[in-house]
Amino acid sequence: MNIYKQCAHCKSVIPYGKSYCKTCEKQAAVERIERNKITRKKCDKKYNKNREKKYQKFYNSPGWRVLSRKYMQSVRYRCEICGRIADEVHHVKYIQTSEGWEKRYDIGNLKALCHRCHNEIHGRFQSK
Repeated sequence: MNIYKQCAHCKSVIPYGKSYCKTCEKQAAVERIERNKITRKKCDKKYNKNREKKYQKFYNSPGWRVLSRKYMQSVRYRCEICGRIADEVHHVKYIQTSEGWEKRYDIGNLKALCHRCHNEIHGRFQSK
Protein backbone atom coordinates (compact mmCIF):
# COMPACT_ATOMS: atom_id res chain seq x y z
CA MET A 1 0.00 0.00 0.00
CA ASN A 2 1.39 3.38 -1.04
CA ILE A 3 1.02 6.51 1.07
CA TYR A 4 0.53 9.87 -0.62
CA LYS A 5 0.55 13.52 0.36
CA GLN A 6 0.34 16.93 -1.31
CA CYS A 7 3.17 18.78 -3.04
CA ALA A 8 4.25 21.75 -0.92
CA HIS A 9 3.94 24.13 -3.92
CA CYS A 10 1.14 23.04 -6.25
CA LYS A 11 -0.76 20.66 -3.93
CA SER A 12 -0.74 17.81 -6.46
CA VAL A 13 -0.59 14.25 -5.10
CA ILE A 14 2.93 12.86 -4.60
CA PRO A 15 4.37 9.81 -2.83
CA TYR A 16 5.11 10.22 0.87
CA GLY A 17 8.78 11.00 1.53
CA LYS A 18 9.04 13.65 -1.17
CA SER A 19 8.41 17.36 -0.61
CA TYR A 20 7.66 18.43 -4.18
CA CYS A 21 6.38 16.97 -7.44
CA LYS A 22 8.86 16.68 -10.33
CA THR A 23 7.93 20.04 -11.85
CA CYS A 24 8.04 21.96 -8.57
CA GLU A 25 11.25 20.21 -7.45
CA LYS A 26 13.33 22.12 -10.02
CA GLN A 27 11.76 25.44 -9.07
CA ALA A 28 12.32 24.74 -5.35
CA ALA A 29 15.99 23.93 -6.00
CA VAL A 30 16.50 27.26 -7.79
CA GLU A 31 14.74 29.13 -4.96
CA ARG A 32 16.90 27.31 -2.36
CA ILE A 33 20.09 28.30 -4.19
CA GLU A 34 18.97 31.93 -4.31
CA ARG A 35 18.12 31.94 -0.58
CA ASN A 36 21.52 30.44 0.21
CA LYS A 37 23.29 33.11 -1.86
CA ILE A 38 21.45 35.89 -0.02
CA THR A 39 22.18 34.34 3.38
CA ARG A 40 25.85 33.78 2.52
CA LYS A 41 26.18 37.37 1.32
CA LYS A 42 24.70 38.69 4.59
CA CYS A 43 26.98 36.47 6.69
CA ASP A 44 30.07 37.40 4.69
CA LYS A 45 29.25 41.10 4.99
CA LYS A 46 28.83 40.78 8.76
CA TYR A 47 32.07 38.75 9.09
CA ASN A 48 34.11 41.07 6.88
CA LYS A 49 33.13 44.15 8.95
CA ASN A 50 35.48 42.89 11.67
CA ARG A 51 38.38 42.02 9.33
CA GLU A 52 41.00 44.47 8.19
CA LYS A 53 40.89 45.28 4.47
CA LYS A 54 44.54 44.31 4.07
CA TYR A 55 43.81 40.69 5.07
CA GLN A 56 40.56 40.53 3.08
CA LYS A 57 42.46 41.63 0.00
CA PHE A 58 45.18 39.02 0.60
CA TYR A 59 42.78 36.09 1.12
CA ASN A 60 40.84 37.05 -2.02
CA SER A 61 43.97 37.49 -4.15
CA PRO A 62 44.62 35.11 -7.05
CA GLY A 63 48.12 34.41 -5.70
CA TRP A 64 46.78 33.10 -2.38
CA ARG A 65 44.02 31.08 -4.02
CA VAL A 66 46.48 29.32 -6.34
CA LEU A 67 49.04 28.72 -3.57
CA SER A 68 46.50 27.35 -1.10
CA ARG A 69 44.98 24.99 -3.68
CA LYS A 70 48.40 23.73 -4.77
CA TYR A 71 49.35 23.14 -1.14
CA MET A 72 46.13 21.22 -0.46
CA GLN A 73 46.83 19.04 -3.49
CA SER A 74 50.39 18.40 -2.31
CA VAL A 75 49.13 16.99 1.01
CA ARG A 76 46.26 15.18 -0.76
CA TYR A 77 43.61 17.15 1.11
CA ARG A 78 44.45 15.49 4.45
CA CYS A 79 44.55 17.26 7.80
CA GLU A 80 48.14 17.32 8.99
CA ILE A 81 47.04 16.85 12.62
CA CYS A 82 44.32 14.20 12.62
CA GLY A 83 44.29 12.79 9.07
CA ARG A 84 40.68 13.68 8.23
CA ILE A 85 39.76 15.51 5.04
CA ALA A 86 41.35 18.98 5.14
CA ASP A 87 39.36 21.96 3.96
CA GLU A 88 41.38 24.92 5.24
CA VAL A 89 44.95 26.17 4.90
CA HIS A 90 46.45 27.60 8.09
CA HIS A 91 49.41 29.96 8.42
CA VAL A 92 51.75 28.64 11.13
CA LYS A 93 53.11 32.17 11.70
CA TYR A 94 49.95 34.29 11.73
CA ILE A 95 49.86 36.88 8.96
CA GLN A 96 48.74 39.49 11.50
CA THR A 97 52.35 39.57 12.78
CA SER A 98 55.14 41.26 10.81
CA GLU A 99 57.08 37.97 10.48
CA GLY A 100 53.92 36.15 9.37
CA TRP A 101 53.08 38.84 6.83
CA GLU A 102 56.53 38.43 5.29
CA LYS A 103 55.98 34.63 5.10
CA ARG A 104 52.38 34.77 3.83
CA TYR A 105 53.33 33.15 0.50
CA ASP A 106 55.94 30.79 2.00
CA ILE A 107 54.82 27.18 1.55
CA GLY A 108 56.81 26.20 4.65
CA ASN A 109 54.52 28.44 6.72
CA LEU A 110 51.37 26.54 5.71
CA LYS A 111 49.48 23.63 7.22
CA ALA A 112 46.43 21.83 5.81
CA LEU A 113 43.77 21.39 8.49
CA CYS A 114 40.23 20.16 8.90
CA HIS A 115 37.75 22.67 10.28
CA ARG A 116 37.78 21.09 13.76
CA CYS A 117 41.58 21.18 14.15
CA HIS A 118 41.73 24.74 12.80
CA ASN A 119 39.21 25.86 15.41
CA GLU A 120 41.20 24.11 18.15
CA ILE A 121 44.44 25.84 17.12
CA HIS A 122 42.75 29.25 17.24
CA GLY A 123 40.81 28.42 20.42
CA ARG A 124 37.44 29.02 18.79
CA PHE A 125 34.12 27.72 20.14
CA GLN A 126 35.57 26.21 23.31
CA SER A 127 33.52 26.07 26.47
CA LYS A 128 34.82 28.26 29.27
